Amino acid sequence: DPLKGVQALCSGSPSTHLGVYALTLEEGTPLFKRHPSLPDDDMQARILGSVWSALGKWGFEHYEVSNFARNGKRGLHNCRYWGYRPYVGLGPGAASTAFKDGLTRRFDTKKSVYGYISSPRFNGVSCETLTKEESLEEFVLMGLRYKGGLDLGRLESEFCCKVTPSLFDGLDGYSVENDRLVPSNEGLLIADYAALEVLNRLSQQS
Repeated sequence: DPLKGVQALCSGSPSTHLGVYALTLEEGTPLFKRHPSLPDDDMQARILGSVWSALGKWGFEHYEVSNFARNGKRGLHNCRYWGYRPYVGLGPGAASTAFKDGLTRRFDTKKSVYGYISSPRFNGVSCETLTKEESLEEFVLMGLRYKGGLDLGRLESEFCCKVTPSLFDGLDGYSVENDRLVPSNEGLLIADYAALEVLNRLSQQS
């Protein structure tokens, strides 16, 4: 019972931050090869909804699709990541992200410890620059998975998109608040679909 497990974790626990994820089977892993029986999408949505509701009653704020914080203890890195802000990752295999002129630049360090420490001054860092279309897709998807919402001002200023009052009409689970498109819990469950819908509406305007 997922609720009993979460309740046991929260009862008397000093934890101020939790991550809750649905299990994803990666092809080629030992568990994948065992072909376990897993709940279908509808059942997973019901289970997640029950867990989310219970965590809310136990004092956890649901601030990102998979993350919960108590007493305002949101993960600062999570907020920068989902808010599509620059961040620096240090250590083997760490990623960093920077933004300029509507483009996203991602930097990855060497995954091996030896390779990392033998590359002084980040000489071993690889860099990938996303296209404007890819950057826009990431920006929208991340914003719609985050209770901070999709920043419509940045959508206009950085990605040159035209945002009109009617652009998000009929988009269930989302509402415009303080110039941001903000998801409800129901919206978080359909964030991928919502992102595709928003991107499709934006493309029809161009």
